[in-house]
Amino acid sequence: MNATTVTGADTTAMVVSNKSNISAKTQKPSGLCARLAYGTANCIKLFGFGIAAAGIGTPLTVGIVNISQLLGYVPDVDLETMCKLKPMIANPIGGAAIGLIIPIAEEILFRGLVQDVLLTRIPKYIVKKTLPGKETVFDAKIAQAVRIILTAALFSAAHSLNDGTLPDSYVKAQLIATFVGGVGLGVLKESASGLLSAIGGHSANNLASIAYTLYIC
Repeated sequence: MNATTVTGADTTAMVVSNKSNISAKTQKPSGLCARLAYGTANCIKLFGFGIAAAGIGTPLTVGIVNISQLLGYVPDVDLETMCKLKPMIANPIGGAAIGLIIPIAEEILFRGLVQDVLLTRIPKYIVKKTLPGKETVFDAKIAQAVRIILTAALFSAAHSLNDGTLPDSYVKAQLIATFVGGVGLGVLKESASGLLSAIGGHSANNLASIAYTLYIC
């Protein structure tokens, strides 16, 4: 019977070889085209995650708005009021603006600038310079919750500017919807998926609203 002896040098070589194989599998592409393809695929994945999340967030938001209407906190939005919005969303330009352009702009402004820059990066930088080591307080769950809620409240308040342009009952319902939805989008922004997922979720929500309005009208 032959016995195989594994020396320390052999073991070390095997470990180094395994690490090299793992590194090769996880290493990002180095060529320009390969990196563009990798970046595009990653962006699509993150955007798609936001769309999938909207599958939960949008029905939840609609449910909370409906409960608010049943309790009398906001007026009902009747069919006639909903159908007044049809000319705005039925044309391709209006649909593209509401379904994609506006979500991108609003997410960059609220979840990107307000939530990330104004409520996270700038305060964290100031604390880091004045009280080194204490800046980690902004990574705590309570700090994340506070900036998510503050941003959602500002996001909701901004939609009050639609008053006078859109029907009154619709605007009041929208204030509830944008706060609840804003919390969900803020959670997406704070997750590893980041801003692209928030944009995907916002876009999916708006497109679902467009589809529903066109269907019932």
